[in-house]
Amino acid sequence: MTGLFPPPRRRDRLASDPASADASAGGNGAGGAWREEARRLLAGLAGPPVRPYSTSDFGRERDDRCLSAILPERQAETLLPGLRGRLPAGTVAFIGTKLWLGDERHEGVELVVGPGGSQFAIPRLARTDGANYDLTTEDIVARLEEYDRDHGIVITRATADAVEFNLRRTPPDLAAFAADLYAFCPDIVDQGSGSVEALAEGIEIVGAVFLWWD
Repeated sequence: MTGLFPPPRRRDRLASDPASADASAGGNGAGGAWREEARRLLAGLAGPPVRPYSTSDFGRERDDRCLSAILPERQAETLLPGLRGRLPAGTVAFIGTKLWLGDERHEGVELVVGPGGSQFAIPRLARTDGANYDLTTEDIVARLEEYDRDHGIVITRATADAVEFNLRRTPPDLAAFAADLYAFCPDIVDQGSGSVEALAEGIEIVGAVFLWWD
């Protein structure tokens, strides 16, 4: 599912910056042995060049813990499942930066590989937050963990102000689930579906959720 990113603006970072944490890396550092294997896999699937970093904050900041390649969005979506299935333990893969507002300017998206003990490392590596709603990265991770316990989710992409996940199980009460999503992320209705009812219908059709905090 390809989400539509709203026009971003530079936001003040919240005090809880996951860059200072280990991003649930499970002990893998920037020089971890996983990097060469991940670089080889990423190069084999996506083709060179593989960059020795990923970006956050719409391409303004670099993270040397990760590797990435720039690809057309559809290609990145197609390659992601296969890449995940072949990566060494203790790593995660996701689709990252799409809108480029820093010195780098690209037409495609980042396909990112980084250290992580679980999929919840993904929003930490991407430094996802809802700064305009006083939501830290850890606030978002906590809610995603709750959704995973209740329904099972698979996080596929994360950027500075957005996260997307697939649902393993359709919530039994879609209306209540959509209402909870709206309370957590008002922009998905106010700038997106237009109503909670339409949001629930869309989730039922595509089996995925795209959250953003403009």
